[in-house]
Amino acid sequence: MPYRYAFVAIALFAYLACKAQAEEPLHQETFKSPDGKSQLEAKFWLKEGAPAARIDIELKQGSDIVFKTTIPEEKEGRYVKASWSPTSQTALVMLNFKSSEDWIVLQTRADIVEASFFNGEKLVGTKLLDALPFNDSIKNIAPNGRVAANSIKWDGDESCSMSFLYRGIGYEGTANLLINLRTKRPTLTVTSIVPQTDAALWKAD
Repeated sequence: MPYRYAFVAIALFAYLACKAQAEEPLHQETFKSPDGKSQLEAKFWLKEGAPAARIDIELKQGSDIVFKTTIPEEKEGRYVKASWSPTSQTALVMLNFKSSEDWIVLQTRADIVEASFFNGEKLVGTKLLDALPFNDSIKNIAPNGRVAANSIKWDGDESCSMSFLYRGIGYEGTANLLINLRTKRPTLTVTSIVPQTDAALWKAD
């Protein structure tokens, strides 16, 4: 009898091991650095009954994973985009949650990767809504906010500027942002808020 239980346990372990190896992400995005030596990967894993996919974000140099973070299902992440500095030493990761975004700045210094996290809703969303006039004509539109990828401009590894577009629940506007990379730890500043959005940026993104 003990041998039969042992056999069942071994067979179950083998089955689970094979299943784990066979599992693949539901979706994957890859963003290669300009010099081709590094790449960012965003892997989406969907579990039955989960409200959204779990997102694993990895920075690889060759076959080595030098940075990894996970966005849990309950955050309900929609998609991931990324932009590299021209030198390939800095990457900006954009994590979209429909009405807001979070941003991660990854800086490669020698053999060390330093990560800085920015909560878009706290740093930008509140200021944006406080500054914008209410527009009754769009009060019933679901909120949608994101950085327009084609608005991102790098000044080497010194700074990165971008435009965050927002529209819905009665508000529409653009927050122009600057990430300062000259300081010991990167900082994010709202440089201006405009009570309108550029339709071309919405369409081109």
